Amino acid sequence: MGKNLEYKSDVFSMLLQNPKYALDVYNAMNGSDYSNPKDLEIYLLEGGISLSIRNDASFIIYNHLCVYEHQGSYNLNMAVRELIYFVSLITRLIKEKKIDVYGRKKVRLPRPQFVVFYNGLEERPEREIFRLSDLFEEGEDEPQIELICEAININPNKNTMLKKKSYVLEGYCTFVEKVRKCGQEGMSLKDALDEAVKECIDEHVLEEFFRERGNEVKRVEVLDFTFERRIELERRDAGLEGEARGRTKDIIMLLEDVGKVPSKLEEQIRSQEDEVTLTRWIKLAARAESIEDFEQKISNS
Repeated sequence: MGKNLEYKSDVFSMLLQNPKYALDVYNAMNGSDYSNPKDLEIYLLEGGISLSIRNDASFIIYNHLCVYEHQGSYNLNMAVRELIYFVSLITRLIKEKKIDVYGRKKVRLPRPQFVVFYNGLEERPEREIFRLSDLFEEGEDEPQIELICEAININPNKNTMLKKKSYVLEGYCTFVEKVRKCGQEGMSLKDALDEAVKECIDEHVLEEFFRERGNEVKRVEVLDFTFERRIELERRDAGLEGEARGRTKDIIMLLEDVGKVPSKLEEQIRSQEDEVTLTRWIKLAARAESIEDFEQKISNS
């Protein structure tokens, strides 16, 4: 699709939104040995700021602001997306910490680290560097802003030493490969996910995570593999349609997976035109356990 649908967090984000798991990945990336997850503060952005379907894996630990993103497809624009994310995070941080950027006193900002973990099917090197300046129009003057993003390939036989240092990265990659293998054997996606989660629990691969959130993982991953393609085909067949109209259809389609959508609720969704609200509702619909659960969450938001 030309534009990513920001309707959920995937398994990678689910993992890194847990301070314990985020700390494990941070230590592996930076050669540190911090042990207290309470030293790490998770930062999530709502309201349409998310960069991709797989989104929102950012946190602050001591003087580091880490923006860790997962990508299942190769993209040359990673640096500019990370810039958008960083500006949004820093803006929020300045407001929350009441940092006076207009005063005479020099402010101190956390040092950023931008990493994209790639495990798509396209063959890529183990590590690549993406620079914001590579996207600028050609000119003789020196760019006055720069952002550096590292892409790390976590596919099998790539960056094996890094994955050995992180049971979270290694476990996540094991799960993905189990799903792929089951799919190659002819299983339906639902059966592949069921089998992969079961095998991970039996083999003690992120066992605690899959026991606690296995059902959510299955639902999220089904959406991840099928939802975007389903929407793409529908929109291609129907011709171009407004972004708001497309998103209302997305929400209703998600809710139909958990129950019959009442006509009153459907009318409320179809009449909503605010992009920020629709983005939030897509995420809530993707995570809803029932129609009632969704209705309660949108009434409280």
